[in-house]
Amino acid sequence: MYTDPNRARPAKQPGIVRWAPIKMLRNYFYSMELTLQIIDIAATSIGVIAIAAPVISLLFNIKRGRGRGYGGGGVFRTRPAVILSTFMLAGLGALLWIPIPCIAGNPFSTVISLFGTILYFPGVGLYLWSWRTLGSQFGVSNTYGAALYENHKLIHQGPFGIIRHPMYLGVISAACGALLIYQTVAMVFCAPMSVVVIFRARQEEKVLAAEFREEWIEYSSQVPKWLPRIRH
Repeated sequence: MYTDPNRARPAKQPGIVRWAPIKMLRNYFYSMELTLQIIDIAATSIGVIAIAAPVISLLFNIKRGRGRGYGGGGVFRTRPAVILSTFMLAGLGALLWIPIPCIAGNPFSTVISLFGTILYFPGVGLYLWSWRTLGSQFGVSNTYGAALYENHKLIHQGPFGIIRHPMYLGVISAACGALLIYQTVAMVFCAPMSVVVIFRARQEEKVLAAEFREEWIEYSSQVPKWLPRIRH
């Protein structure tokens, strides 16, 4: 078949060029949506473990005899109180698990969630590391007071050799990260409430200082309270 070389070629279909970038954006947002789903599943799974495991161990530790205490609020450190407060907080969180209206559908929502992982996962990791280090010494306190176990020991290894309250620092970091990841009304209330652990730390330090005296003075003088020292 003869083809005239001077014959004009058909023009390129502009629609193909025009829609290619949109297809790329669709693929990008689909991949990001999948990434966020994976982050949500991982964060939820680790979060359930981080809550359930310490609570279960605490219910067994509560059986032990009590040693020195400071302040009040002893009724909140009993087994029924721990179980009741856990279910109440879980139920309240479920009721308020509603997307924040001003953030839902916002294009920056993805970036906010990704930034939240930087706070959440290291925070949960620090919390669990601290819990494992405490072992049988892990107990419950509140803003009103704190109590030790019989034959209580001052833990100063692991994360407690870096800062005095690594568990509480992990709680604050994880709560702030969860707010950025989940972006729900429940986390709007939960994240600011996490700073209550600062007052718990004060109560615990009072009873630890009274119980361990010289050992506590030496420990607290060498290990900072919240942020690790930068050593040159």
